[in-house]
Amino acid sequence: MLRRLAVAESRRLATLAKNRNGSLYEALQKRSINSSESTGAENASQLASYPVLLPPTSLPANVVIDTIRASLGSFHQVPLALQQALDCRVIIPSDVISAVLDDVPALTANKDDRRQILRLLVQLVLNEQASSQELLNACLHHKAFEEALLLFRNGCYDNLSIQTKTIMTHMHCLTEFSSALPKQIELIKVWKLFMAYFVHGKRSRAPQVALIFQHQYPFIGSPTPEVVSKIALDMIRDNSKDLYKIIRQFIRCALLREDWYLTPAVYSEWLDRFPQHHSRSIPLLLDTIEAKKLTNVPSGLISKGLRYSFLLCDWNHVAAFQALGPVTNLKLSFLQDILSNDPSLLTNQITSFALDHHPEPHLSPFVVQWLRESCPSNFHRVFMQEFGPKLMTLLTIEQSSFPLALEVLELASALEDVATLSDMFDIYFNACKRRRVSPLPGLVIAQANTEKLTSIPLQMMSAALEARDYQLVTELYKITQEHEMGENWPKFAAQATAIASTPADHDMIHAFFIDKDETKTMDVFNMFVKANSKLSSESLRHFALNVMRQHDMVSLHEILDYAERNEVPLSAEIFTVCFTTHRREKQDPSVFLQIFNKWVELGLVEDNAIVYHAAIHGCMECGNIDLAWSCVENADVNGILLDQKLLNSLVREANKDEESHKKPKDESSQGVDQ
Repeated sequence: MLRRLAVAESRRLATLAKNRNGSLYEALQKRSINSSESTGAENASQLASYPVLLPPTSLPANVVIDTIRASLGSFHQVPLALQQALDCRVIIPSDVISAVLDDVPALTANKDDRRQILRLLVQLVLNEQASSQELLNACLHHKAFEEALLLFRNGCYDNLSIQTKTIMTHMHCLTEFSSALPKQIELIKVWKLFMAYFVHGKRSRAPQVALIFQHQYPFIGSPTPEVVSKIALDMIRDNSKDLYKIIRQFIRCALLREDWYLTPAVYSEWLDRFPQHHSRSIPLLLDTIEAKKLTNVPSGLISKGLRYSFLLCDWNHVAAFQALGPVTNLKLSFLQDILSNDPSLLTNQITSFALDHHPEPHLSPFVVQWLRESCPSNFHRVFMQEFGPKLMTLLTIEQSSFPLALEVLELASALEDVATLSDMFDIYFNACKRRRVSPLPGLVIAQANTEKLTSIPLQMMSAALEARDYQLVTELYKITQEHEMGENWPKFAAQATAIASTPADHDMIHAFFIDKDETKTMDVFNMFVKANSKLSSESLRHFALNVMRQHDMVSLHEILDYAERNEVPLSAEIFTVCFTTHRREKQDPSVFLQIFNKWVELGLVEDNAIVYHAAIHGCMECGNIDLAWSCVENADVNGILLDQKLLNSLVREANKDEESHKKPKDESSQGVDQ
């Protein structure tokens, strides 16, 4: 019986529009306007038949407004004052209405009493005796939904938020067609549900809101694409397996409704978050694109659909996405070329390895076998460019796969892609160092292909030096001289190896660079000096820091003297560490302070406040106050601002030093007088 009544009501409502193309919401608006005009005419005729009754008293406007202001804070007085304003037809200022709205929560805790006050304010607004932009939101906040809907129907609102406007639009539709709704639908519960979801942002209510929109169409009206997408995205982001059926039904509902649309973000997140549902979501995506139910179809969504179709090995879906537009992703283009060449070459293992962001290591043997036996030779170069480093990373995860890694290196070395080959060598040698595997097999391959390398992987130099293959290290260094690589520690080690001439020198270099034996620092330094090799600023910095960690200031003096003779600039960090070391050992830093001042004049070091602070502290610690004041004067000349607390402590130390010198003089003078 209820179903028949609902069907009859929906058929009757479908005839409201003048033509079949008119929407249900437009018909609703026309009916509401006609009904308001008819009710207005009826009320006018009824009022005309009644005798004219004047209010018992007609008070001045200022008296009524003052009465409202005086009544604030008293629940019993505010309704009487508002009713008096209604009877006297007094126009109330907006600030008075705002004051009443602010006072409503403090007047009473009873919801019905609050609604009584809000109802009087609504009557004032409808009678054009007042205006308020916050009244509709206040009605919603205090759950005076009927009053809020009355304001919305009469257009008594301004600057509503998108969420509030969405609630009012759809609740206006549901209220108008309430007679056609099932009896189990309670509008007050729908009001609270919409408020909790749209206004208070409770995403857990999204499934309930989706069911309302899905089951009460067309009585609820047509939501905007943003609203439909928000509901779908909130259910998707919940990451609950139980919601999959509701999500799918809601999206299918959007396909069936004529004026429902989705944004691309819905499918983008759905495909990313639920890979186990790709067999159903991808066909639904194709249906949505074909039905033109997306607000726009970005190329990224097409690439994503094509990627997941490859992972499913569904060539029909792959062809469908290929027809939608060109793909700029090189990995997908490679798979497309393989597919067009021979579809049987693509297996689930190959597509998973190529397209998964984090493929499983157990796929690597299948990929190597496919590359060796099935992949056409004309695709080897593209494969190595796109997947070579990725395959090398997988093969070096487990030590048992290192022979396969060497096989892939040999395949890559047969190609002319130098950059990819260097990256793969770097990954391999780094894995050898991490796994403590001998790098000699990889070095054999590298040595056979050194002429192809325009840039040497740093890990290759370290691995060759660690394996004591000094001949290969020397060859690699020659390549780095032809192609600039910048300053780095492995290149510095290779330079030292090229200079060394005896096995003892090689052992010393191995101990210094590989075993990190800092006691060999000056031996390596002297070897560079004897060979008349110009050391870089970074190399001298390493030497200086090493000798200072050993508290060897004599060697530091030699290094600084070499840098001064060859005009090699150094960072102020070296002098800062030097002065800090002197302070810790309570030694006088006057020698190195003189060197620092000389270097500042020569422009070999850039001074700063940090190095001056370290120097002053070092001078104060050893009691050389005069030298500390000379540091202050030099800093002032060079425009360096020093810490005021440090200067104050220096003044106190100077005063103490002066008093200590005065006391012996006073004692000696007293002895002479006696």
